[in-house]
Amino acid sequence: MVVPLAVAGALPGGAKYAGKTDDEQAVTLRLTSDAKRVKRMRIHYTVTCADGRSGDTYTDILNPKVRPDHTFRGSGTYKGSGDGSENAFKVTGTISKNKASGTFSLTATSDSTTQGETLRCKTGKLTWKATRQR
Repeated sequence: MVVPLAVAGALPGGAKYAGKTDDEQAVTLRLTSDAKRVKRMRIHYTVTCADGRSGDTYTDILNPKVRPDHTFRGSGTYKGSGDGSENAFKVTGTISKNKASGTFSLTATSDSTTQGETLRCKTGKLTWKATRQR
């Protein structure tokens, strides 16, 4: 009996993965039941701002499509819930049966209320790795 390659290498539907970024922050992701999308990815990170401040926060990434080669990518913008900043992110990933890995970056832009200037905060390019949770 010959099993088609697509079926043999199928991703486990509903699988959960957990791990860390290269700066030791948490990352989790869960596949949809048919494994065709990343249902939710939550990545924690530190942003460093042009004025020298920094802070820890996270982003939830919802429903990026998993391609037939088991990669995904996503990008988007959203308003920060804590400070009202405009946040632009990019994420990439590769998923296998037992692990997932990829990159993430984010730039937050907000109007500084003190001097009417625009303040930029960035993560830099983070790498992340996660293993499947059983």
